[in-house]
Amino acid sequence: MPLARTTGDSAYEYLPLAPTPDLKAQVLESQKVWASIQQSKAPSSPEAEKQPTKISEKEAMALSKAWAVALKECQQARMAMSACESDEDCARASMDLTVCFGKLLCPLQHKTLTEALGGAAGEADSVYEARVEKALEGLQSCVSLTSKRNQQAKELYPKLFGSQ
Repeated sequence: MPLARTTGDSAYEYLPLAPTPDLKAQVLESQKVWASIQQSKAPSSPEAEKQPTKISEKEAMALSKAWAVALKECQQARMAMSACESDEDCARASMDLTVCFGKLLCPLQHKTLTEALGGAAGEADSVYEARVEKALEGLQSCVSLTSKRNQQAKELYPKLFGSQ
């Protein structure tokens, strides 16, 4: 290789030792992203966790209406949840209630779960189960988050929620 290089028979080009301006920009961007990741993963102070997320009155009104509809539509699932006796019955009732709430409060996640339950032809059982599990996890997370936001809205604007 060195002989071919000195005689000019090689097309090999050495890499530049100094970074290009594009590479320098990418490094700065990467450092910012890394700092953001570290900041988001840093333990937060107890005071920051206690402070509720800002919810506008308009958003609280929408949450109030959505939960009123969900509570009305999912009445049967709620009764099944309160009447369950065994762990298996309670797990099934809890899942039914989550799916019912999800259908009304988290339509995108509910659609994803419905599509996952449909499955693909020839799909391995483990892949199917993992896809359904992930979709169900997303729906549960959305319903839980919506429930927490609803609770915060209730505390901030109790007059909007009446006797729910």
